Amino acid sequence: MSRPEWFKLFRRDARILDADILSMESRGKLITNALRYFDEAELLPMTPVEEMAFIVLKRSIDDSVAEYEHRVKVNAENGSKGGRPPKPKKPIGLFETDCDRREDRREEKIEENTEERTGKESKERNVDSLDLLRRRLYG
Repeated sequence: MSRPEWFKLFRRDARILDADILSMESRGKLITNALRYFDEAELLPMTPVEEMAFIVLKRSIDDSVAEYEHRVKVNAENGSKGGRPPKPKKPIGLFETDCDRREDRREEKIEENTEERTGKESKERNVDSLDLLRRRLYG
């Protein structure tokens, strides 16, 4: 399986490089050995303190490689299923169906408004009719 062309170096791990315990030469050796480890090359000899610091960098490299290998595996599985379906092309203008839907909505609103008006008018007529009956009956 191929290896990634990068590895993550988190800020929490980079604090090791800022430690007062390590000289600039030791820090350079740590970075060089991290890159060599990542490339699976032979490491430079280190002091015990440098080796302790290298363990933290090694963990970050191993995690990055494992994450990459997992992603490659998942992508291969998804690709064997045919991959992602193509995205639909975005229309430049309006489709006829969009215009039809808008026209239908307008007609529905007109019908609703007409029903509300006729409902109010019929109630008003009923009230007027009751008033007329009362006037005739009670004078």
